[in-house]
Amino acid sequence: MKPDDIPALREEILAGFTETLDQVLPWFVAQMPAAYFADTSEAERRVHLRAIAAARTSGQRLNITLRHEDGQRFTFLLDRDDPGLLADILAQVPKDVGLRQAKVHVSGDGKLAIDTVLLGEAPRFNPADPDQARRAADVVAEARAQGADVAAVERFLAGCSAEWLQTVTPLRALRSFQHFTAVAGTEDTLVALEPEEIDLSLSRVVLAASNATPRRMFERTAAYLGTYGCNIQRSFVDVVEVPGNGSVTPPPFAFRGPRGAIP
Repeated sequence: MKPDDIPALREEILAGFTETLDQVLPWFVAQMPAAYFADTSEAERRVHLRAIAAARTSGQRLNITLRHEDGQRFTFLLDRDDPGLLADILAQVPKDVGLRQAKVHVSGDGKLAIDTVLLGEAPRFNPADPDQARRAADVVAEARAQGADVAAVERFLAGCSAEWLQTVTPLRALRSFQHFTAVAGTEDTLVALEPEEIDLSLSRVVLAASNATPRRMFERTAAYLGTYGCNIQRSFVDVVEVPGNGSVTPPPFAFRGPRGAIP
């Protein structure tokens, strides 16, 4: 190759990327769930799209791991979605650090899975942050409308992580509050099967355990669901602090069973 060949080569590569993007972008927007766009920043989405486009332009299967420079964020982009996938992914990240967050998003046609694992300690709710304060106010307003104990809800929110509060709806936050209340200060574990509002083909199971190890609980649940052919589509891990009495871990799993949603 000579320097004079570079402009033509550049145009050829750009043309290939452009053709791929013309196919990928409409499909991506149509197929990725609303939850993905709600809790994934625009900057992250662009990184994901560039990686997907590069793999497809090169004619390679999508099997990419993106590791953030701080070593605490791992994003897995895969062109497969099958039971047990999340458990396999969790086995690939360092085990000597706590699990801060795990997000699972699968395209509607099952051709793309984007799983993000974040390690370390999650920052707590900060009422001085305007966006967090607004979201907390929305949850409190919903609690007041439903006749819930507003003071108890406010104490619950004070122990939540900022990341969780910024992604959950007020209704979902109140359901988490109910699960939290059922086990806080005990050694009990709650398991609840709930309706999945976003996709009726899925089921949602929520676990809430007092003073559990978040990572071990999350990994064991993911492995258990995979063993029984349940394909996890979305999930999130959080830890709610109980002042003077430990914590509660309430991870939800939205999944598709071997025969679809569980009636």
